[in-house]
Amino acid sequence: MAQSQRQPVKLPDWYAKAFPKAVHADSATQKMIQSPRFMRIALVLGAVFMALFFGVLGGAMGWSAIALMRVAWHAQRAA
Repeated sequence: MAQSQRQPVKLPDWYAKAFPKAVHADSATQKMIQSPRFMRIALVLGAVFMALFFGVLGGAMGWSAIALMRVAWHAQRAA
């Protein structure tokens, strides 16, 4: 992975025209991106945000299922 990061990626011409500053990254940005520590931190933060996202999604689905079961239970007892 580190070997592939050393070679700059050729951006498409349309992207270079739309965002001219993106073509030339400064040296600080290049060093940060090539750092293994930065990659580890980005991976950990990505995993944390994905876990948070799926936790909220699962919690909302569980809450919805319980709410539907509660409505069905009360409708059955009322009938």
